[in-house]
Amino acid sequence: MTISEQHITNRRQFLQGAIALGALGSLTPQAAQALTAQDDGLLMESLPANWWALEFDRPQGGRLKLADFRGKPLLVNFWASWCPPCIKEMPDLVRFQRNWSKKGGQVLGLAIDSPTPARQFLSKNPVNFDVGLAGMGGSELMSSLGNLSGGLPFSVMIGPQGHLIRRKMGATHLEELQSWAQTMPR
Repeated sequence: MTISEQHITNRRQFLQGAIALGALGSLTPQAAQALTAQDDGLLMESLPANWWALEFDRPQGGRLKLADFRGKPLLVNFWASWCPPCIKEMPDLVRFQRNWSKKGGQVLGLAIDSPTPARQFLSKNPVNFDVGLAGMGGSELMSSLGNLSGGLPFSVMIGPQGHLIRRKMGATHLEELQSWAQTMPR
């Protein structure tokens, strides 16, 4: 596929996701969650070949390198400041990080957002985990991890051996994340 064909495909997927999000906006929050939440169960999939080489700007400045997280249990949460389910799950991600970090785990947030709104959100709602600014390019990254619809929030858990262990489209909650951590292969 050429770069222009890939661009058209990416744009089409983005527009389809935007239309779907618009349609979901007319549903109650419970109905929208029921339609969008999908936990793929326990996986043992390889990560994209370039995963550990990726780097992102940090909201507070500097660079975030995925290679720094290699060999640790890692929960990656894709979110945006304009996404109500993303905002709703943030306190549970903060609580999960507080407990999981004692066991060597790490939560990483990747904002699928413009830098200014992400920074403004984080200044009003600080988190205790690392955040990278993935921007709209993060949609392609989500796709490479199995999120073909481009919906948010989207979370993946990566085991210390570097395999994709869990994947979920839709908001998570503390109890679910704790069960994921307990079932992670060593």
